[in-house]
Parts: sequence; structure tokens; C-alpha cells
Amino acid sequence: MPIFSRLPPEILLHILRDAFLREITSRRLYRLVKNERIVWRNATDTEYLPLPTGHTIQTVPVELLFPIALRACSIAIAFRQPIIIPKRYAPIAPLSIGDDEMPYNVEIPGGRWTMYSTESGIRFDDSSKPPLENDTIISDGRLFRNAMGTMGEGVVRCIQPISTDWDPPCSIAPGSGHAIDIYFPIGNIGDSKTEQTPKIHSPPIPIPEINVTGVSDMMGPLILSVGAKTFDFLHLCDIDARTGFVLNFTGHNKRWFQIINAQFQPARRKVVLDVFLPGIIDAYDFAVWVFDIPEMPPSDAANASTALEFHWIHKTIHIQPVSQYIQPLEWNVDSSEPSEFPDTHVCVHDFIIQCPQFPGSLAMIVVCLTADDRLQAVCLGLFDRPTQFGPFKGRVIGATCVADNHLRIVCTDPAKKRLFQKTFEIPGGADLKGESMITRVDLVHGQVSLLRRKGRAFLDIVPCFVIQY
Repeated sequence: MPIFSRLPPEILLHILRDAFLREITSRRLYRLVKNERIVWRNATDTEYLPLPTGHTIQTVPVELLFPIALRACSIAIAFRQPIIIPKRYAPIAPLSIGDDEMPYNVEIPGGRWTMYSTESGIRFDDSSKPPLENDTIISDGRLFRNAMGTMGEGVVRCIQPISTDWDPPCSIAPGSGHAIDIYFPIGNIGDSKTEQTPKIHSPPIPIPEINVTGVSDMMGPLILSVGAKTFDFLHLCDIDARTGFVLNFTGHNKRWFQIINAQFQPARRKVVLDVFLPGIIDAYDFAVWVFDIPEMPPSDAANASTALEFHWIHKTIHIQPVSQYIQPLEWNVDSSEPSEFPDTHVCVHDFIIQCPQFPGSLAMIVVCLTADDRLQAVCLGLFDRPTQFGPFKGRVIGATCVADNHLRIVCTDPAKKRLFQKTFEIPGGADLKGESMITRVDLVHGQVSLLRRKGRAFLDIVPCFVIQY
């Protein structure tokens, strides 16, 4: 190790390529890692860095990467314990505990902020501190629960219908979709002198024709939205270029289909579709379709930022047979031992299914893109049938109450290419009395979102608590 500490920085950077976070956080490397972003960018498990809201590894201040990595290691240690103990919890929007009432809300990527609707407009809540004094950011706006995109430099992009705040031109229909970039300061939570209130980063950009409720994913300037009414087409647009495609699909032999969800796969430059299909007789099938992100049409670069209208082009995508996977009715396994999918594969979807050989268990199946861009299903292992489970944007989360205030949670860990099964302790204030459901398991930020209702005849779809582990 003394020889290692005296090596020139250039050699150390080469040595640390593909290193793990726990190796990078050793004391001997402290000075280097505090000043060299490339160390973190080359780490094998960079995806586990709990970056601040709105930041990417390219834009977060380099001096913060070391403490962020320490937090990642702390979360990893907590998740290795037999029972995962919570550090704290908070309502993810102002909640009346007595009435158990929660406003309509949306969690913002990064694990700290929530947007929620009130009569005065769209407001923000910071789960890490008391309510802000001036947290109304979009007056007269309606909040839709759809995808958000991390743009870097502390900016998060959302698509919301607004009509009065910025006096849009008459050609923009009232309540039409606008891309709104919101800046979230990092700041020191305990520093009262640091401005903590989110701000509109730039004037909202109207996106005519797009289905606001169907916005399902973003990647840089690209936005995906499932078409309204028939749900059998996509809008794919480049907001910077003010151009986009209306995508229709062939290559299937079904008389109809509906797109449930659409997401980008950045590593392979693909779009992944979860599709609902007619099956045999009165049954239905669920399928995964994958296609390449098409080259966006050219734009008038000089006028793109000020153009009111999008240039939409209709385009047909032919889904190749190797890019379609239909979920089977059951899965045959030879062993109950857990497994992993190969390093050459990229997970694009997961589902759970029955196994005839193990009637009391379910199998977790991941649909992967192979190295040659074919879809292949891999079984990660078996687990006891949970009391509740549901798909959340291509990911299945199952939960079972195993004791008072203890939940057994099962889901996939795509980055580690394996099945994740752990018992979580739920804090008393967010107890499991009444109906409850896990709506999000964030293995990066070490968080679980819990929906809970007491004394209600139905289970609302709005999550109530975020629990930090």
C-alpha cells in the first residue's frame, strides 16, 4: 500500500477504473478523489451514488462526491443487515394525521422533494426540514403524476398543463402541456442563510399535441408520451429542436394493442414498451417491445428555441420478432436457488409468475437485452408469495407483513443483477395498521415510500410517507 500511495495521479486513475465505491473511499485516496471527477465516473457501481436532486455525476460539485459515496456505502451496509432499521421518516407532503388526508402529490427524483396540488396551485414540500414559507411555484397549475427528468446542474424537468402564469400565445390551448425546468438548490439543510426554495429555471416551453398524462420518460431533451384515447401510438420529441415523431407500430399480428408504459434504455439507445395484447379467447397477454431510438428530424436551429409549434412527423416502427417478448402463463424452473443475469445483459423489464414445481412460491423474471440486442428472459429466483404486489413502471414490488411493523419486501436490484429480499422495520408513526402498500423502493437513496390508509373503505393511490434507511 505505501507504493500505491506514492504512484502518480495518472497511474492511480488508470488503476481505479472499474473500482468499487468502498475501494475509492479509502483514506489514501482522499486527496485524489476530492478533486478528480473521473475517479467516480469510472467506478463500477457509480449508479449507486445518491446524487442530489437535479444533478448527474457530471454536474454535481466534485467536492461533494466523496461524502455522497460515503453515504452510498452507509446505505449498502444498512441493507446488508438481517432487519433494516429506519433512520427517520416523514410525510412526503403536508399530511393531517388526524384526518389521514393527503393532497395529490408527486415524488421528485432525488428522494427529498415532493410536488403537490392545492387550491392556490402547485407547491413543494421538503421532507428533510419544516415547510417552506414561500413554496408555491406554479399558481393556477394542475398537477399530473407523470415522468420527470434530471437535467443536471440541479434542474429537474416536468411536463405540466399550465395556461395563465406566463400568458401563453392564443395558439397554445389553455391547459396544454408545457416543459417546466425547476432548479433545486443543494445547500446545507441546516444553514438558514442558504436559499432552499426551488425556482423556475427558465420560461416554460409549450408542447402542443402531446398527451400530458401519458408522459412516461425523459432522456436529455427527448420526451416520451403515450398517445391518448387509443394508447397505441407514441409521441417522441426533442424539445430543444422543437421536432418530434408520432410513432405507429407494425410487426405484430394482433388486431389491437395498448401501450401501458414507455421508457428509454440509455445504455443501448433503445425505447422499451410495456404492451397489453389480446390473448387466446377472452384472455390477455402482456408483452415487451424494444426498438432503436430513431434519428430525430432536422430543425431550424436558429428559430428552434422560440418556435411556438412543434414539427411533428408521422413514422412507422416495425418491431422485429427478436425484439418482442410475450409473458408466459407459468415458468418451469429446475432449482429454487437464486441466480443472476449475465454482465452482458441489460434489464429492461421484470415480472413475477407461478411455477408448477413450487406451488407456494413465485418466480421473479427479468427480461433482458442481450449483447446482440435480443430479448431474453432470466429467472432470478423464487420467493414466498407476497400478500400484496404490483407493477410500477416495469418493476414489480412485493411486500408481506411478517410481524408488527415489519415488512418483507422483494424486488429486483437491476444494477447488481439479482433478486433483492429484505425485512424492513416500519417506524411507529407510519405503522401498518389499516391498509398499506409499498409504492417505491429506492435502493440508491435508501428509501421506501409507504402508502397507508386507516378507516377507509378504499386504498388511495397517493403515497403518504417516505422512510429513510
